[in-house]
Amino acid sequence: MAQKQMEKWVKQTARVPRGYLRFQFLTLLKEEPMSGSEIGDRIEQDSEGEYKPGSGSIYPVLKKLHANGFIEKLPIEDGVQRYRLTHRGNSFFEEHVDIMKDVRKRLDSIEIPFANLFQKNPQFRNYFMRISKAMMAISELSPDEWSPDLVSRVEKIVSKSADGLEVILKTISC
Repeated sequence: MAQKQMEKWVKQTARVPRGYLRFQFLTLLKEEPMSGSEIGDRIEQDSEGEYKPGSGSIYPVLKKLHANGFIEKLPIEDGVQRYRLTHRGNSFFEEHVDIMKDVRKRLDSIEIPFANLFQKNPQFRNYFMRISKAMMAISELSPDEWSPDLVSRVEKIVSKSADGLEVILKTISC
């Protein structure tokens, strides 16, 4: 459950507009037929490892694109199901390509929180993600699991971290 909550949080904070992933799939399938896994790998490659949609994102989008007639399934080859753009999908793509170019331009201009910090030390991204995942998992605990001891321990850790970062900030500001 914590993983699903984290994925939802990551999607929300990634600021990906509704429909962007769907259009990205159409863009890739316009180039060549692909499987869901190949689409995910290509998005990860194109984003230089910053984003890779999981199967929980990929296959529902493919299912919806197929149901709307934008893509079709090709015969399974070597155990791999690939999809290709239909005439309807191509027409939809052409009608909306300018809108999506504008969306991409806007996405490229968005500053990623902590990006400067992550560039200075890539390990900070790992720490940030570990902290975020742990906090999400803790936030999902049932009310019965929130013992006074747990609340106290979490509060001490968060407070100590905040205090430490503020001390560093004060020494830099002086």
